Amino acid sequence: MKSLFLFWYRAGKPKSGPFEFKAYLYGPCSFDLYESLQDMEKDGLVVQPVDREKAPYYLTKAGAIAALADTHLSSKEKQLLASLSQWSAHQSFSSLLSVVYKEAPEFASASIVRDRML
Repeated sequence: MKSLFLFWYRAGKPKSGPFEFKAYLYGPCSFDLYESLQDMEKDGLVVQPVDREKAPYYLTKAGAIAALADTHLSSKEKQLLASLSQWSAHQSFSSLLSVVYKEAPEFASASIVRDRML
Protein backbone atom coordinates (compact mmCIF):
# COMPACT_ATOMS: atom_id res chain seq x y z
CA MET A 1 0.00 0.00 0.00
CA LYS A 2 2.78 2.44 0.87
CA SER A 3 4.55 1.75 -2.44
CA LEU A 4 1.36 2.39 -4.38
CA PHE A 5 0.83 5.55 -2.35
CA LEU A 6 4.34 6.75 -3.25
CA PHE A 7 3.63 6.03 -6.91
CA TRP A 8 0.40 8.04 -6.72
CA TYR A 9 2.05 10.85 -4.76
CA ARG A 10 5.12 11.12 -6.97
CA ALA A 11 2.95 11.01 -10.09
CA GLY A 12 1.37 14.27 -9.01
CA LYS A 13 -1.60 12.96 -6.98
CA PRO A 14 -3.93 12.42 -9.93
CA LYS A 15 -7.56 13.17 -9.15
CA SER A 16 -8.95 10.17 -10.98
CA GLY A 17 -8.18 6.58 -10.16
CA PRO A 18 -9.52 3.55 -8.38
CA PHE A 19 -8.06 4.36 -4.97
CA GLU A 20 -8.47 7.24 -2.56
CA PHE A 21 -5.78 7.59 0.08
CA LYS A 22 -6.55 8.92 3.56
CA ALA A 23 -4.35 9.59 6.55
CA TYR A 24 -4.77 6.62 8.89
CA LEU A 25 -3.11 4.81 11.79
CA TYR A 26 0.04 3.83 9.88
CA GLY A 27 0.07 6.57 7.29
CA PRO A 28 -1.77 6.70 3.98
CA CYS A 29 -4.41 4.04 3.52
CA SER A 30 -6.88 3.12 0.79
CA PHE A 31 -9.40 0.60 2.02
CA ASP A 32 -10.52 -0.13 -1.56
CA LEU A 33 -7.06 -1.45 -2.26
CA TYR A 34 -7.53 -4.56 -0.09
CA GLU A 35 -10.18 -6.05 -2.37
CA SER A 36 -8.12 -5.23 -5.44
CA LEU A 37 -5.08 -6.91 -3.90
CA GLN A 38 -7.08 -10.08 -3.22
CA ASP A 39 -8.24 -10.10 -6.85
CA MET A 40 -4.70 -9.54 -8.11
CA GLU A 41 -3.41 -12.33 -5.88
CA LYS A 42 -6.01 -14.72 -7.34
CA ASP A 43 -4.89 -13.66 -10.82
CA GLY A 44 -1.22 -14.30 -9.98
CA LEU A 45 -0.18 -10.66 -10.29
CA VAL A 46 0.95 -10.24 -6.68
CA VAL A 47 2.04 -12.56 -3.90
CA GLN A 48 2.11 -12.22 -0.15
CA PRO A 49 4.40 -14.20 2.16
CA VAL A 50 2.96 -16.59 4.76
CA ASP A 51 2.82 -13.99 7.58
CA ARG A 52 -0.26 -12.43 6.00
CA GLU A 53 -1.11 -10.02 8.79
CA LYS A 54 1.98 -7.88 8.48
CA ALA A 55 3.64 -9.01 5.27
CA PRO A 56 3.65 -6.78 2.20
CA TYR A 57 2.52 -7.82 -1.25
CA TYR A 58 5.07 -8.23 -4.00
CA LEU A 59 4.55 -8.00 -7.73
CA THR A 60 5.08 -11.27 -9.51
CA LYS A 61 6.85 -11.34 -12.85
CA ALA A 62 3.41 -11.55 -14.48
CA GLY A 63 2.27 -8.57 -12.39
CA ALA A 64 5.26 -6.48 -13.44
CA ILE A 65 4.66 -7.34 -17.10
CA ALA A 66 0.97 -6.45 -16.78
CA ALA A 67 1.77 -3.18 -15.03
CA LEU A 68 4.31 -2.16 -17.66
CA ALA A 69 1.90 -3.14 -20.46
CA ASP A 70 -0.90 -0.99 -19.01
CA THR A 71 -1.87 1.55 -21.64
CA HIS A 72 -3.24 3.96 -19.03
CA LEU A 73 0.27 4.72 -17.79
CA SER A 74 2.75 7.01 -19.50
CA SER A 75 6.29 5.75 -20.08
CA LYS A 76 7.46 8.04 -17.26
CA GLU A 77 4.86 6.52 -14.91
CA LYS A 78 5.89 3.01 -15.95
CA GLN A 79 9.51 3.82 -15.13
CA LEU A 80 8.47 5.23 -11.77
CA LEU A 81 6.38 2.15 -11.01
CA ALA A 82 9.21 -0.20 -11.94
CA SER A 83 11.81 1.63 -9.87
CA LEU A 84 9.49 1.95 -6.87
CA SER A 85 8.62 -1.74 -7.04
CA GLN A 86 12.26 -2.77 -7.07
CA TRP A 87 13.24 -0.31 -4.35
CA SER A 88 10.35 -1.04 -1.99
CA ALA A 89 10.89 -4.81 -2.18
CA HIS A 90 14.13 -4.25 -0.28
CA GLN A 91 12.73 -1.92 2.39
CA SER A 92 11.48 -2.72 5.85
CA PHE A 93 8.05 -1.42 6.74
CA SER A 94 9.56 1.21 9.03
CA SER A 95 12.02 2.48 6.43
CA LEU A 96 9.27 2.64 3.81
CA LEU A 97 6.95 4.45 6.20
CA SER A 98 9.71 6.87 7.12
CA VAL A 99 10.11 7.85 3.46
CA VAL A 100 6.33 8.24 3.10
CA TYR A 101 6.13 10.48 6.17
CA LYS A 102 9.04 12.64 5.00
CA GLU A 103 7.62 13.08 1.50
CA ALA A 104 3.98 13.42 2.50
CA PRO A 105 3.77 14.59 6.12
CA GLU A 106 0.08 15.44 5.69
CA PHE A 107 -0.60 11.69 5.51
CA ALA A 108 1.06 11.15 8.90
CA SER A 109 -1.52 13.29 10.71
CA ALA A 110 -3.54 10.33 12.08
CA SER A 111 -0.56 8.03 12.60
CA ILE A 112 -0.02 6.24 15.89
CA VAL A 113 3.69 5.78 15.09
CA ARG A 114 4.44 9.18 13.59
CA ASP A 115 6.68 10.36 16.44
CA ARG A 116 8.90 7.31 16.09
CA MET A 117 9.21 7.71 12.33
CA LEU A 118 10.03 11.41 11.90
